Amino acid sequence: MFGKYRQKNLDNWHYRNLFWSIVLLLFFTMFVKTRMGGTITSILFTVTILVMVKNMAISSLWKTFLRGLVAIALGCDLLTLLISNPTISQRLFTWADIVYAVFFGAAVITISQQLNKVQKVDQNALLGAISVYLLIGVFWFLLYRISYIISPTNFNELQSDGINNFILLYFSFTTLTTLGYGDITPTDSIAMGLSNMEAIVGQMYSVIFVARLVSLYTTDLNCHSQIREEQESD
Repeated sequence: MFGKYRQKNLDNWHYRNLFWSIVLLLFFTMFVKTRMGGTITSILFTVTILVMVKNMAISSLWKTFLRGLVAIALGCDLLTLLISNPTISQRLFTWADIVYAVFFGAAVITISQQLNKVQKVDQNALLGAISVYLLIGVFWFLLYRISYIISPTNFNELQSDGINNFILLYFSFTTLTTLGYGDITPTDSIAMGLSNMEAIVGQMYSVIFVARLVSLYTTDLNCHSQIREEQESD
C-alpha cells in the first residue's frame, strides 16, 4: 500500500529531480573553476541527462541505448583531464559536447511536447516549464562552446583567456533573456547566428508556451472560483 502511494507521489513530481539537477549543474559550472570542478561538472551533465532520459516517453530499449551513449560521452569528457596531448584532448572534448548538446536539444523538444499536452497546470507542470527554459540556456551554452573550438576568436572576451565556461554560460543566459549588457559580443558569423537564434527562441518560449500555461492556470482558477460560489450560494 505504502509502495503504491510512494510511486504515485514520485510520478506526480517527475520533473522535480530534473529541476534540481539543472540548478546544481548551473551552480558548479558558473562558480567552481578548479580542476576538480570540471570533473564534477562533467558528472552533473551526465546525471542531468540520465534524469532527462527517465522523463522521456520512449521505450526501455531506447533508454538503455541512450544511457550507454551518455556513458561514452562522460568517458570522453573525463579522458580530457588525463590526456596531455592537446589535439586528442580537444577532439574528445568536442565529441562529448556534441553528444551532450544532442541530448539537451532532444530533451527540450520532448519535454515541451509532453507539457504541451497538459490540461491542468500544477506544480509538476511549472517545474517542467522552468526546467525547459533552463535547458535551453544550457543547450546554447554547449553550442557556444563547440563553436569556440571551431573558431577560437568568435567572442571578444575569449580571444586571450581561452575557453571559459562561466563567460559562455553567462553570455547564453543574458542572450536567452535578451538582457544584452554588451560586455561580451560575438565576433564571427557562427556566434552571431547562434546568439540571434537563442534570443528568438527565448522570446518565443515566453510569449507562446508560458502564455499557454498561464491561460490554463487562469481558466482552472476561474472554474474553481465559480464552483466555490455555487456551493456557497446553495
